[in-house]
Amino acid sequence: MLLLDRQVILDGMPVALDAGMRPVEPLSSWFRHSAFLGRDVETMRSYAYVVLWLTGFLATRGRDVMDATETDLLAYRRQRLTGTASWFTPRATGRWPPSLLISPARSSPT
Repeated sequence: MLLLDRQVILDGMPVALDAGMRPVEPLSSWFRHSAFLGRDVETMRSYAYVVLWLTGFLATRGRDVMDATETDLLAYRRQRLTGTASWFTPRATGRWPPSLLISPARSSPT
C-alpha cells in the first residue's frame, strides 16, 4: 500500500498548526488519536475549540501546553467558569496560540 493510498487526516479531525503551518505536538497527535478512537465529528469540533481557548489563555501567560503548570490550569478553569474570556482575543504576547483546521466530514457514498 502506498503512503497516499490511506487517509492520513480522518474526517472531522482537527489539526493544530503553528505560525509556520507545521503541526503542533502533542496537540495534533492527541487529535489524531481521538479520531482513531471514533470520536464524533461534533465532539472533535468541541475539543478543537477547547484547545484553542486553552492555548490562547496560556499564550497570555507566556506558556504553552507543554510547560503549563497546575496554577495555569486552575486559573484557566476559574476564568472559564466565571465567563471572563478577554484572553480569547490574541494579545501581543509574542506567543500566539496555534491555528486549528478541522477536516470536513465527508458524506457517506450512496
